[in-house]
Amino acid sequence: MWRCSGGEYPSCGWDCNLENDVLVLDLISTSPSNCLADEEGNCHSSGGLDDPLQQVHDCAQRNLAAASAGTITNCEALARTVECAARIFSGNVPGFINGLQVVLTDTMGRLAQPNTTGYYVPGFGNTGFRPQFQDDELQRQNPNAPPPNQVRHFIGWLVAGYYWQIGAIPLLYQTESGPGGTQDDIDLGLAAIFAGAAMSNPIDRVMRPEQLGQWIRDNICQK
Repeated sequence: MWRCSGGEYPSCGWDCNLENDVLVLDLISTSPSNCLADEEGNCHSSGGLDDPLQQVHDCAQRNLAAASAGTITNCEALARTVECAARIFSGNVPGFINGLQVVLTDTMGRLAQPNTTGYYVPGFGNTGFRPQFQDDELQRQNPNAPPPNQVRHFIGWLVAGYYWQIGAIPLLYQTESGPGGTQDDIDLGLAAIFAGAAMSNPIDRVMRPEQLGQWIRDNICQK
């Protein structure tokens, strides 16, 4: 384990802090660690069999393959990947959020910087989402158009809700009211923001990672 005095970046399973804007790490154990953190607290892995980000990545890849084959819907693939990440991070909520973000979106960190981790799994679609969340307007106009990645859309706004709570809502409207934005994306974003905000209070979490997968089935996926 890597430890610093002071604050915590539990997304990688260590305690760390910033001193003079530089992340200081002191080795206090010879236990293997496969994570590296940058100054923003973003978690990057150095690889290895016990790499939690790789495990979430592999889980997402399996669920994407099943969704692409039509065995499950993309919404069910989202729920299963969320449940997989909850098991892997086992109560580590910041790590869970970080893992979903770097595996299921092309951003990382609370400021949504470009995802350079190599863990992103693109290619999900919109099957299985409730009609009001599908954003299928372009597909109705052009059946050959690629489906929108509503898995990425949901996780992106879930992360925003976790970091910024209801403060993410104005950004949602600003982003989705422009070209390419739709009411479906706004509605899905709002649901995701509230779910993320419900996990953000470490003292009294309304929702825990192990509950999110079933919440998605009950509130986001078609019955």
